[in-house]
Amino acid sequence: MIDRSPRQQVEDILLAIRKVKRYTAGLSADALAQNEMASDAVLRNFEVIGEAARNLPDELKSAHPEIPWRRMVGLRNVIIHEYFGVDMLIVWELAVHAVPELEPQLAALLAELPSD
Repeated sequence: MIDRSPRQQVEDILLAIRKVKRYTAGLSADALAQNEMASDAVLRNFEVIGEAARNLPDELKSAHPEIPWRRMVGLRNVIIHEYFGVDMLIVWELAVHAVPELEPQLAALLAELPSD
């Protein structure tokens, strides 16, 4: 694995969040589930979000309990290990409701982190 700083990993999460928002804009849950490319793209970016969150230092995550780190990593684990059990309705709900709430929290965290 390439060693990435906490700042780079938070930037990775923010980029993936923006992609999820863009890929789901204007899509209903059914439309997302039926659009193979959009579904794959959204799932891939949730993997990125979870992997970057998993690799952040525990001290940083403990200092920001308002950010749902465990849920981020948990979704990644389901997508990676239980791909047959992924419920696209839940993915859509997270994409259109949870992700937009998460973005400003991570942007604030990024502003606190030292530049590389």
